[in-house]
Amino acid sequence: ESGEGVAYFSDSFGDSHPTYTALSNDWLVLPTSDADDVKKFKLKLFNGNNYAYVSAYQASGDVVSWMISPKVGSATETTPASFSTQAAYGNTAIFKVLYSSDFDGENVDTATWEELKTITDPSTPDDGYSSWNDHSIDVPSNSFYLAFRYEGNSSNMTSTWAVDNVVIGTKSDDNSGGGDNSGGGDTGGVDPGNSNYSDYYRTATAAPAQGAYGIPSSPSWGHVSSTASASFYSSLNGLSGSALRDELKSLVAVNYSGTDYDWERFEEADEDPRNTNNVMLIYQGVSTPKNNHGGNSSNWNREHVFACSNGGFNRGSKGGGSDNHHIRASDVRENGARGNKKLGSGYIPGDHVKGDTARMTYYVSLVYDIDPSNNINESWALASNLSDKVDDWEINRNNIVNKNQGNRNPFIDHPELVDFIFGDRQNEVYIIE
Repeated sequence: ESGEGVAYFSDSFGDSHPTYTALSNDWLVLPTSDADDVKKFKLKLFNGNNYAYVSAYQASGDVVSWMISPKVGSATETTPASFSTQAAYGNTAIFKVLYSSDFDGENVDTATWEELKTITDPSTPDDGYSSWNDHSIDVPSNSFYLAFRYEGNSSNMTSTWAVDNVVIGTKSDDNSGGGDNSGGGDTGGVDPGNSNYSDYYRTATAAPAQGAYGIPSSPSWGHVSSTASASFYSSLNGLSGSALRDELKSLVAVNYSGTDYDWERFEEADEDPRNTNNVMLIYQGVSTPKNNHGGNSSNWNREHVFACSNGGFNRGSKGGGSDNHHIRASDVRENGARGNKKLGSGYIPGDHVKGDTARMTYYVSLVYDIDPSNNINESWALASNLSDKVDDWEINRNNIVNKNQGNRNPFIDHPELVDFIFGDRQNEVYIIE
């Protein structure tokens, strides 16, 4: 029986993204006080690579810093883990990898920590960085937290340790997408039990270690249900081709009450379930304060996944310019980097949201009668709908937008409809499960 927690976790700390001071909320970082900020594990960009790093720089005394993973629960008695480390400036600080099966998620001092490895790197120069070294270990538990612990002091305060490419657990065959901070890029809603559509769904998983449900980069399945009634899509049964498309469009437009471009809409829809004061940014998969919106490079803003110029929309205007179903919180710089580049070719979203972007693009195409190829590489989009399946976070967002805007994205409720409307099943009769 699988241990409690996520079955698989990985983090490469956003190699292609700008530097952010804080690590993802997936990690518990101690100490927590702002006064001790210089001694925390933080995110650093160096030579084009982001990684977690820590030192005792400017410390006046002893320093003990922790970076602790989410709880991992595997189906085996031992669980594999791998990661890379780099040391700098003398390597005299102590750097250990430990695990705990009784950690309560908050108090490290009351938990039992077993040492897995003390890492040393004799090649570390006194005035520079060592090469990156890869490590593989087996954790002798099926339910645990993995921790990196740094021990330094004022005498070795420049000694630095860095961590990258952390992988804990084994990705299952039906969870093969990958992505930073990933509980599996191959996310998915719960299989309705219809073998004709099972490729579009996956089975439920254990509850996440933090929050009521997972986030796109560390997803969960089976903990959020669609608020659509059981009969909402029943009129689609037995239809195919243009008749199916027309009926589906009528369902998602008939109760359509208009759109709103206020920041509050996206603060609610894109809320981080682990920290309700934050929103999740679509492409980077990081969490940032809700009140940090604006137009500066350090802010988040509103990304039209179906780019306005690709759809002929006026930004913020009623309709596609303000339709909440395809507008997501995004880092200002990453929004600018994407621009109006075609998804899947000119700009490739991470594995954790590639299916989301495909389903949003197809929603806009259906509702506003726009060719999806204006915005996305369709062969990539159709494949992404299958490989990055609908997860709890996406379902919850669909429910919130439906509450606020009055209509649903049907490709989140029934992802198989993507292939019946746009893919290779257009000539098949649709039978709803």
